[in-house]
Amino acid sequence: MKRKVLLFVFTLIIGGNSIYGKGVQILSDGNSIAIGTSFFISQGVDLTFSGDLYITDSNLFYNSGRLFFNSANNSSINLPSGDLGTSEITFSGTKNYELTIAGEELKIGKLKMDLQGSTVSLNGNLVIVSELELVSGILNVPDNSQLFVDNSDPESVIFTNSSLNNSYVSGYLSRKMLADKNYQFPVGDAT
Repeated sequence: MKRKVLLFVFTLIIGGNSIYGKGVQILSDGNSIAIGTSFFISQGVDLTFSGDLYITDSNLFYNSGRLFFNSANNSSINLPSGDLGTSEITFSGTKNYELTIAGEELKIGKLKMDLQGSTVSLNGNLVIVSELELVSGILNVPDNSQLFVDNSDPESVIFTNSSLNNSYVSGYLSRKMLADKNYQFPVGDAT
């Protein structure tokens, strides 16, 4: 049974930081949240989602905080394209996720995965400007999608590949290596 909640003005202040929504429409069936209008998460704020998340419009969503996804079920995350350069997204737990980016590309600060034997499947184009940290889990990037780390610092891509924490990108990872050179892995072609 779907529940529909309409919030006209919603503000939450946490230790001087804020989450703000104006005309936010949240549709919930107990396992998912759909945000249809304006939503703002300020730097220093952490939000945890335990189900599906659908954000439909890039002009009305701004996140400079940290989003954590930890679900008891396989989940779908749909985010609009845009520049969220300081935001962080963390996937954790033991379930699989499908991350869909609507539009051209989504730019975020950091992506971290700590999934015990699970997978995040990317559908769309994701640009990471600060750091990709794969503690455990597989990041699946099919041919019709792109994962680009726009940072040439050697510490911007971190893998913890051991027998207990198997972590890697399945598919292609493009990465800035020098100021004017990007490389695509595993093939290694300069572009």
